[in-house]
Amino acid sequence: MTQNRGYRVAEFFSNFFFIGTDGSGEAYAFESSGDDPTVFEVPFIGMPSDARAIAHSLDSLLAPTSQVNK
Repeated sequence: MTQNRGYRVAEFFSNFFFIGTDGSGEAYAFESSGDDPTVFEVPFIGMPSDARAIAHSLDSLLAPTSQVNK
């Protein structure tokens, strides 16, 4: 929550809740307006319309990573 306030997410990306970053210019987020679990990649410098869906859910985003060591 603190990071979302620090990045002023409510002001600039009111329909998103940021859950992380790639350490560069992109944030990972859920849409906060409903129950949709889709994960989006959102540029820190850009508009909400620049967000793009990258996974159907957090589980599907992390699934390839969990398969690496098997």
